[in-house]
Amino acid sequence: QEGKFTGMLGYTLSWNYRQFENINEGRAFSFKYDRRHDFSTAVSYRISPKWDVSGTWVYTTGHAVTLPTGSIANPVSYYGPILVYGDRNNGRMPNYHRLDMNISRTTKGKKRGNVEHKFSASIYNAYARKNPYYLHIDEYVTFGENMFDVVSRETKAYQTSIFGIVPSISYDLSF
Repeated sequence: QEGKFTGMLGYTLSWNYRQFENINEGRAFSFKYDRRHDFSTAVSYRISPKWDVSGTWVYTTGHAVTLPTGSIANPVSYYGPILVYGDRNNGRMPNYHRLDMNISRTTKGKKRGNVEHKFSASIYNAYARKNPYYLHIDEYVTFGENMFDVVSRETKAYQTSIFGIVPSISYDLSF
């Protein structure tokens, strides 16, 4: 804390592994929540006795996911090949980051001095980053004259995101 500014920085470097006899041939693998780097910062500035602005920025390495390593033709179904998976959690989701911003106005009640009113306007994910929620794997196969004649094969991972910019307003009453 320095004058009208308040802030904090946080960083974590960590590894998180699991190992089970019957999973991944007994070899250790990165756990789903193994986020190697986790960085966050928060800053608040008191403009006046009534007005405050603040911002928080977070960044984390993508968590571990199991991705297919190949595919084979499906002899019993026209709906595409069978995806082949290798080691458990052999890939990573894209990295995650966002900026949250807030402005608030605080006033004291005139009749009873202990009552405090606080109005706030906030924006979650201010720069509308499409952060990954999960990955969906699709395999596209082009067949020749019959379903056993594969002309081309392409595997793609699609990212699904759930939150863009989320504005909010709030009112707090303290007494």
